[in-house]
Amino acid sequence: MKKIIVLKANDNIATALEDLNIGDVVYINDDQITIFNKIHFEHKFALHKINKGEMVIKYGVPIGIAYKEIEKGEHVHLHNLKTLQSEDGIKNLDKEWSNRSS
Repeated sequence: MKKIIVLKANDNIATALEDLNIGDVVYINDDQITIFNKIHFEHKFALHKINKGEMVIKYGVPIGIAYKEIEKGEHVHLHNLKTLQSEDGIKNLDKEWSNRSS
């Protein structure tokens, strides 16, 4: 069984604890996820489809906003994620989170 980590029920991504290859299958509870791209150790992948503009949640914390649709099992990284880890991103976190819920 492939090793991954998901800490919180509201997480929409998981972190690989080993390299995952295209076509590998991982399980979260009863959900089967087929890996869409090569996922390197400590990189992230989507637990379900994440829509453009949706918050990306890791370990229960928003880490960014999807700037394009991300498929279930797809690698989540800078090519499809606007990070909130920059100074500007952190300043805008409350605004972005509020806009998402309205």
